[in-house]
Amino acid sequence: IEYIAFVTISYIIIRMLTPTLSKYPAKKADNLNPPLFIKIATFFFFTCQLAYKTSGYPGKVLFMAMPCNVLWTMWAALCFLPLKSQTRHIMYQLIIPYTGLAIVAVAAPDASDLVMWME
Repeated sequence: IEYIAFVTISYIIIRMLTPTLSKYPAKKADNLNPPLFIKIATFFFFTCQLAYKTSGYPGKVLFMAMPCNVLWTMWAALCFLPLKSQTRHIMYQLIIPYTGLAIVAVAAPDASDLVMWME
């Protein structure tokens, strides 16, 4: 029953916030490049993430397929790859629901394989 209550409350909050969200100007619809601050943050976090994953035990780099890591990979692609406008739109649309998976991973982590310092 808590799932139904959570979904209902979330739906009501989303419906209340949707009209207050700003609309993206139609004249800039082809210019969906992230701002410089996002590019710098993405470069820093993605580089740290890659360094950490490659310096771990063999197979640790396979964890790049998990939701949090896939999000950083998608942001890195958006920031640094020359993508078509349609591809950028699709990636932004994928990032929104995929963020929920990263939130679930943080809320209920699987700590059974954490063996390195500061994991």
